[in-house]
Amino acid sequence: MNKYAYKQRLLEKLSISLQDMLIMSKENNNLSINEDILVIQFNGIGDSIMTTGFIRELYLNNPSKRIWLLTNDNGYAIYESCPYLYKIIKFNLISKDLIEFSKIVIEQIYQCFWDFKFKQIFIPQWGMPNLAASVCANLIGAHEVIGYGVNQHMIYGLSSITGIDIDKLCLTKQIFHPINMYNDTLRKFYILENIGYHINSYNLELWLDKNDSYRIPKDSIVLGIGGSLKCKQYPVGLLANACIQINKLYKHTFIIIGSKDELKDGLNLETLFNNNRIKYINLTNKLTIRQVFSVISQSKLYIGNDTFTLHAASVFNKPIIGLYM
Repeated sequence: MNKYAYKQRLLEKLSISLQDMLIMSKENNNLSINEDILVIQFNGIGDSIMTTGFIRELYLNNPSKRIWLLTNDNGYAIYESCPYLYKIIKFNLISKDLIEFSKIVIEQIYQCFWDFKFKQIFIPQWGMPNLAASVCANLIGAHEVIGYGVNQHMIYGLSSITGIDIDKLCLTKQIFHPINMYNDTLRKFYILENIGYHINSYNLELWLDKNDSYRIPKDSIVLGIGGSLKCKQYPVGLLANACIQINKLYKHTFIIIGSKDELKDGLNLETLFNNNRIKYINLTNKLTIRQVFSVISQSKLYIGNDTFTLHAASVFNKPIIGLYM
């Protein structure tokens, strides 16, 4: 069965189970394999930042091969100027319905990977987003699919998320990191170490160009008030009190950064700072992701929550005061 007939068969049978769909994809073995490598990464911004070192080391270990990246909007914003990638493809896979999800996956793969099969596909992310990544890897096709599975958490004695062995269906080599390896960045490097690659550096990278520049005062302290979960959002009143104490000792300009979800918190900080005559610039929901990186790269200090801005500050070797609940 050729790839076109294979995809037509899937489109006609969207009501089949996920397990049956993945088993069917094993029939797609007629395409010739090129030497290109594909990385699939559908995580959030912070996780995408923590994968930048993995991308560099994968490239350095395969200098003659073209590295592709399949990602989402978050990943595209991070990797847009990455010098190690040959091509970036962006998918939007937001759907809670299995049939609709299957349709979106197949249509986008049909458009972007027609008559194409990779030498290797890597899935460096860890956790439930691997379901979409694993399905895409299986349907795109590769000689080897290497990475963490959907049920990687089972090494800690937890039960399967899916109830079916998707990992066995989708991966040719499933990686299991040491049980005491909790650092997400090191987990990604471990995949490459596990297959015998040499790691030149464990540092992460971010790539900016002149269009990303956003100037701030030289004495600035960045306040990262965002957070993907409520448990990661430090109370702004307590943060303001800390800034008031800092301001008594050192006169700095505080730069407030966050998304549209933090607009209210940003306004609350404005009020508290005005009442205490503290210099500030509120940039909440006013910057692109890459402009946020530019701001952080110029700062003297980062104070804030465990979110992507903290990871960015680490990449730029800034002093960090992390706030944890």
